[in-house]
Amino acid sequence: MLFLQVSTLLDNRLRDIFVDDIKEEYEDVRQDYNESMQEKHYISLQSARANALSLDWKDFIPAKPKKVGITVFRDYDIKSLLPYIDWKPFFDVWQLRGKYPNRGYPGIFKDKDVGFEAKKVFDEAIHVLDTICQDKPVKAHGVIGLFPAYSLGDDVVVLNDMKTERIATLYGLRQQEEKERGDYLLLPFRLCLPKSH
Repeated sequence: MLFLQVSTLLDNRLRDIFVDDIKEEYEDVRQDYNESMQEKHYISLQSARANALSLDWKDFIPAKPKKVGITVFRDYDIKSLLPYIDWKPFFDVWQLRGKYPNRGYPGIFKDKDVGFEAKKVFDEAIHVLDTICQDKPVKAHGVIGLFPAYSLGDDVVVLNDMKTERIATLYGLRQQEEKERGDYLLLPFRLCLPKSH
């Protein structure tokens, strides 16, 4: 699929047609997006904050992590990571998109239009991953950090592991799209204890 696009761009006769098709496709995407945005209604930030989710933290006792701060994982077993691969971007790159209900992995293999090709490139990818796991030409390393934090209005303040210094502030964007009555306007990380707790 990608090879065909590259060869089309290299062909002087086909390039202009291909580019025009892409421009037309993205003009449709822009129009669809703009139409969907016109259908949405937004409220003021003050109103959104007034309709925020309010939790009673009084009796809540948070679990304590075994280790606070930065943890480094060196030479992590790649095979143990394979079940966590999100295959959607892989199929997107190959422009393999199934139709509902066969959009995602593994349902895409059942799609009548792209299922065969999806299974083929998936099997090839699994073969490459098996080779990587066996021959170990690369290593998997990772780093995570768990730090004390508290909410302050719409934001989250992150402290060092000793809780003596502010090391970051994560600024929250409150939802402001008008919701049904009774629905709260949330923040991406609203489930964080307030400083007063």
